[in-house]
Amino acid sequence: MNIIGFLVLALMAASILLIPLGLPGLWILAALVALGVVLGEVSGWVLM
Repeated sequence: MNIIGFLVLALMAASILLIPLGLPGLWILAALVALGVVLGEVSGWVLM
């Protein structure tokens, strides 16, 4: 995993903490997973 992978994991962890505050944490998670698909870090099947 490269530096972008670690950055995305940190952002995913932070977005989970935002959900109880009423912020759109789930949308942030979905956007980060989509970014991972675009960058080729994860398979496209993850979004299905």
